[in-house]
Amino acid sequence: MRLPEIALGLQNEDSNWDEVSVDQARTWLTFCCMDLGRHINQNYFISEVTRYTELGKHLLYTPFCRNVDFRIDAYLEVLSIANNARKTFQFSNNFKSEPISVENLELLQESNHKLDSWYHRHSTAVDPVYQSYSKPQDRDRMKIPYNLIRMYTNGYVLHGLKPGVSAIHPLRVHFVGIAVDAGIKLLDCALQSMNYQSTLKYSIDYSDSSLGSAINYLLHACNVAFHYVNTNEIIQVLERAQKMFQNANLNSKAQELSNALGQLVQANAVSSEMNTSSHQDQAMNDHQMSDNPDWLSNFRLPLSDFSLDEVSLENIFLYSGE
Repeated sequence: MRLPEIALGLQNEDSNWDEVSVDQARTWLTFCCMDLGRHINQNYFISEVTRYTELGKHLLYTPFCRNVDFRIDAYLEVLSIANNARKTFQFSNNFKSEPISVENLELLQESNHKLDSWYHRHSTAVDPVYQSYSKPQDRDRMKIPYNLIRMYTNGYVLHGLKPGVSAIHPLRVHFVGIAVDAGIKLLDCALQSMNYQSTLKYSIDYSDSSLGSAINYLLHACNVAFHYVNTNEIIQVLERAQKMFQNANLNSKAQELSNALGQLVQANAVSSEMNTSSHQDQAMNDHQMSDNPDWLSNFRLPLSDFSLDEVSLENIFLYSGE
């Protein structure tokens, strides 16, 4: 079908485009969006897929432009930010025990600035991109790629960390906080949409896309950075997610999340008891936690059923490289 060549031809201003050719280019760029998003931390299926990320805007200048083309252009742009972070972030052999390098710090700051700018441009315009659908939407769909990629890029800082780590560098804590905020907002997108929830049982989205990735990341952040995240806020949003699964009659998902929440609530209660003890007891507990963090090391949440079917975002956040 020559779809790649036709799409690349969008760069040629002298081309005479007909409706069929534009539709073929649109189809190919849609495939590119799916590949870049689905394989965000894997090998891409399409050869040299990143060379197509600049072509979305050319769709907008054809005489056969459709509303969907604005979203294709937006998705290609934001996915290119994720791809740049993927290529540029540096993992050293001692990454888990080192402070964030200057290069990685600048990359994360730049990525966050680009993501914020992207979201502002595409979601606060007079005619927001997310409303360029044939039917009105009850959620801002631009929040989904925005927060997914915020979670993905900032989540790099958890690479290689294990439960029971006694101290995490403050800069890492800062970016973990950004990633956790993004994960919570991803869940909020689903929890605030009745349209989404009404079709949840018949969608792969709950286990195979942003919702599953957000649940995975929030549970994992609690697992390896328990003392550095707002566990109460995470518990609250996960309880709402569990209720959403129950209402959709997704009983196995609801049960697994309930099991994970039970462990998380228990660990949170233990931590609260420590915080309310006397200063002397607290100092002793802190010493014991640093020297023998078994109570937290044994706090391992079941993530398997929420994981993506293939190698996924979760691999970035777990214990890879050891």
